[in-house]
Amino acid sequence: YSTYLGSYYTNGSDIAVDSGGNAYVTVNGSVPVTTGAYNNCCGTYLVKLNATGTALVYSSQFPYSSFAAVALDASGNAYIAGSTSNSSYPTTAGVFQPSFAGGSNDAIVTKLNASGTALVYSTYLGANGGDQGLGVALDTSGNVYVTGSAGSLDFPVTTEAAKSPTGPYTQTFVTKFNASGTGLLYSTFVGGSGNDIGRSIAIDSVGSAYVTGQTNSVDFPITGSALQKTLGGAYDAFLYKLSSIGSLVYSTYLGGTGNDDGRGIAL
Repeated sequence: YSTYLGSYYTNGSDIAVDSGGNAYVTVNGSVPVTTGAYNNCCGTYLVKLNATGTALVYSSQFPYSSFAAVALDASGNAYIAGSTSNSSYPTTAGVFQPSFAGGSNDAIVTKLNASGTALVYSTYLGANGGDQGLGVALDTSGNVYVTGSAGSLDFPVTTEAAKSPTGPYTQTFVTKFNASGTGLLYSTFVGGSGNDIGRSIAIDSVGSAYVTGQTNSVDFPITGSALQKTLGGAYDAFLYKLSSIGSLVYSTYLGGTGNDDGRGIAL
């Protein structure tokens, strides 16, 4: 099947598929909201399309935000990563960061229930700069991993995993939330002194995180046996692996003499 979805400058930013073949799409733009679905104003959506592509199972609307990525658990709950510049994005009680930090953008992490009718949890993630959530993934325990770009020098990091930012530009971050969204299991920067953007993340069966994105840092932390040890062009893609506690396992550049970008990853 193939179908249009939405109207008036609408774009789909990510997709995930459940075991029944239903497709979940993050949409920025304008899509009809279905009866009974979560509906809180203003132009960002999670849409569940049935397995034949003929109808919406639900379409839920969220305010003042941009969605970048979606992941699913076995029960059909959806986990969304994105960003907002607004203090009115909906959060839930007891989460790690219930309030907007006051910079230009915070990352957001939201769990929507399987029927698309209500938030299970929703939290900001950021500090006093510009922070974006661009990739999201789950492990078998329901812990949520988010990657993206952090422009905040005071972005929340954990002491056991933390790498301090090395420059005034954006840094790649990887943050692991517990299954309830109430706390961080680890949060760390991975990057050099230039611009680093984590775009996509995948998790293996033991909780190791694999992240790809783009960098122009000549001092990006590359491990000794890396496929490509030096920056090849103006921007290169990168690939790195973190252990289940957030320590670096391996890291490599991946690119030629032009502009290269790692946009997606799967295991």
